[in-house]
Amino acid sequence: MKLTSIQKPFIVAVIAESTANKCLRQLMSAEQNGADAFEINIAQLKEKELRKILISTEKPCIASNRRSDFMKLYGYENLAETNEETRVEKLLQTLENGAEVLDFELDTFTSKHESLPFGSQAETRYALKSDSKPTQFSTHPGTALRQRRLVQLIKSRGGEVLISCHTQTRIRQNEILRIVQTIELQGADLAKVVTHTFNVDDLVNFLRTVVKVKNSARIPFNLMNFGVYSIPGRLLSAAFGSAWVYCRTGSQGFAGQPTVRQARTFLDELHSSQNH
Repeated sequence: MKLTSIQKPFIVAVIAESTANKCLRQLMSAEQNGADAFEINIAQLKEKELRKILISTEKPCIASNRRSDFMKLYGYENLAETNEETRVEKLLQTLENGAEVLDFELDTFTSKHESLPFGSQAETRYALKSDSKPTQFSTHPGTALRQRRLVQLIKSRGGEVLISCHTQTRIRQNEILRIVQTIELQGADLAKVVTHTFNVDDLVNFLRTVVKVKNSARIPFNLMNFGVYSIPGRLLSAAFGSAWVYCRTGSQGFAGQPTVRQARTFLDELHSSQNH
């Protein structure tokens, strides 16, 4: 089943466990609680374990292979850093092992990464500065060309493409719109953008931005917030126009995400209220 064909908004359970058996337990539990699809983080997993996980469900699986500094958010402190070509190659192999969607970042193939340690105080300080530029966002023509070729390769092998951008900046409407447009130009099927919120005003601006993106985006998108009000923000984002919600499952889940059960209850109530 294609991820883009699921009724929206849908629930994606994020699996980031350290072994195949732990992943399978979380996947089964999330499916019972109402998950519609899964994101399997593969950076911490051995390649031989991936097929066992990816073929264990008939629901769509998104594979992502984040850099080692990002995976510290999930408690993995000592993952080896690999070059971009190796990282992308491991991601591509998941298509043969059962993944339906590949997720790569909007700065993939950039030789020098500008991002700060995710979830750190340095990231917070950076996000609070009004002149901070979004990280994970490359506009270099050569990088963009390589990304477009990667999109074409994934699609030629029958996969869908999700391009993500963890901006590490405070919510800015024009910036978010430009990032989504760039993702569309790369040929992606789905777009994901993460931005910071620090107070209620940021949350209001965030939700206004979701509506703006909904009115202009040509592909399904997920705009989510990191920081203050992240759980209500991510749920409300789906009510205002995001096509899905990312949810945590087990011990390696990210605390800023709602649980699958929370999201299922919220979306069921949303659906019910829209039908009355």
